[in-house]
Amino acid sequence: MAPFFYLPLAIRHRSFQLAMHSSLFSSPAYRFDQIDTEMIDLPDDLDPIICDQAEGSTLVDTLRRFGFVQPLPVWQKTDSRYQLLAGYPYLAAIRSLAVSRVPCQILPPHTAAITRFLLQIQHGLSAVLSSPVLQAHLLHQAQQTVGEEEVLSLLVAMGYKPHTYKV
Repeated sequence: MAPFFYLPLAIRHRSFQLAMHSSLFSSPAYRFDQIDTEMIDLPDDLDPIICDQAEGSTLVDTLRRFGFVQPLPVWQKTDSRYQLLAGYPYLAAIRSLAVSRVPCQILPPHTAAITRFLLQIQHGLSAVLSSPVLQAHLLHQAQQTVGEEEVLSLLVAMGYKPHTYKV
């Protein structure tokens, strides 16, 4: 199997740059490390069908051939548990390859909810920008966790013009 390695995250969208300059966004203090795949959890309320969409064997074949080129973004919930923030199909594919440890971008437990949501939208492994289902799921989570102004900033990060009636 090819060695697992990662590349730095790139800011892909102008809307994310605007959101970063907002008073709502605090720069995350993250670190990179290898984590046991069994310590990584999917969000509790995420439909398993979304998580298992590893695009058939194509994703598994790609990982087998090239390795993992970007770290999984995770939020540290406890000392030994992490919640996956993006790249849901990758976790299933990695586990199917019997890879026990994977490179991760780890956000500390005190990371603000809005920062976690923005990372979910903008991470290179995220399917949120291309999936209306994941966009709706993320906005639903955000409505239960953060204020209206922050939810509207997430719409900007998704490339929408924020309007209160869209929330």
